[in-house]
Amino acid sequence: MRAADGVDAFLSYGPKRWVRALVWAVVIFVLVTGSTAPIVWFVKEKAASTTEELLPLFQDITSGIATRLAPTPGPTPTAP
Repeated sequence: MRAADGVDAFLSYGPKRWVRALVWAVVIFVLVTGSTAPIVWFVKEKAASTTEELLPLFQDITSGIATRLAPTPGPTPTAP
């Protein structure tokens, strides 16, 4: 679990007053400094977290497909 997951949980389940205050603080920070670093950080961390969670699933799916598509060895031909 990454820090962005905690922020996401707070934004989803935290007290609405605190969530609104946090969002406004980020908006004011971006407007005053011109830096979008907090937003970029959150998006990158959420993307990395999602990749960490889903990559094993995709690897299992693709390895299962590759196994099913692999040619199965048939009987070896014998010389007449």
